[in-house]
Amino acid sequence: MRLVAATDADRAFVARVWRAVAPRYEPLLPGAFEAEARAVERQGLSSRYETLLLDGADGPVGFAGLATLTPRHAYLAQLYLLPERQRVGHGSEALRLLEGRVPVTTEALVLHVHRDAGWARRFYEKNGYGLVAADEDGSRAWAGGLLAGWTPASTLLLGRALR
Repeated sequence: MRLVAATDADRAFVARVWRAVAPRYEPLLPGAFEAEARAVERQGLSSRYETLLLDGADGPVGFAGLATLTPRHAYLAQLYLLPERQRVGHGSEALRLLEGRVPVTTEALVLHVHRDAGWARRFYEKNGYGLVAADEDGSRAWAGGLLAGWTPASTLLLGRALR
């Protein structure tokens, strides 16, 4: 697998992934994933982070959103794979590739998971990510407030030291 910078031509695929994973998250975030898909279709890819396709041997399997907050801190805003491409190692491989993509000065990669998405938390914990903040206030305060504008409701902050 490799990471490929998404372009405007990839909007339909990113929206397709949002919709494909929506059923899993619908009980936790009603309508949110459909709204994300529509936003990508209408407004384009996010300007807040770099959208990367997770390109497998036979085409893209998912996408990620990666932001460098400071030379020492990076944030994984999104990581979603098509359901039929999950549970075969693509997610773990994507994490390793994303960890390698951040600047060499990056000391920590952090991300949010919904507090009730136990499957997502277990996936990240299995890949070496640990609890950094157990509530939104702790998340917003992390690293001097770097995530103040990035913290969704009902989330935990997980992270992994890289250096």
